[in-house]
Amino acid sequence: MIITLDGPSASGKSRAARTLAHRLGIYYLSTGYLYRAVAYCALQRGAAIVEGQPLDRALVEQCADSRRLSYRYEQGNARVLFDASDITDQLKNPVVDRSASIVSAQPAVRAALISVQRAIAESADLVADGRDCGSVVFPAAKYKFFITAS
Repeated sequence: MIITLDGPSASGKSRAARTLAHRLGIYYLSTGYLYRAVAYCALQRGAAIVEGQPLDRALVEQCADSRRLSYRYEQGNARVLFDASDITDQLKNPVVDRSASIVSAQPAVRAALISVQRAIAESADLVADGRDCGSVVFPAAKYKFFITAS
């Protein structure tokens, strides 16, 4: 079973998705963490992340490679690993936050992360939050919600 919560940033979708997953006892997928991970990876490799400038295709493929990038949700905590190293704490700083916003708008990054997100859903029932989880990532999700809270 896949449940999606879509909506604009700062609408409360992450908190609602995390709460729902906890209450249902199923996996929570924060797609935002994956975009942050790609931004962090690109920054670590010296990329300049600038609005309107796409990342190098090879860099996107490297940073969004599902053999290197993984997401875990255990005991109510989301963890992101790259090359088996936990990078979760690195994803919460303002530079990565701003960069993730730019990176997440890039079609090549979105396309690369769709396969990562779908692979996660193959192994677990989940609640996923993001801007286009119900329409693009999981179009066949059984339950879809769009949150527009202020």
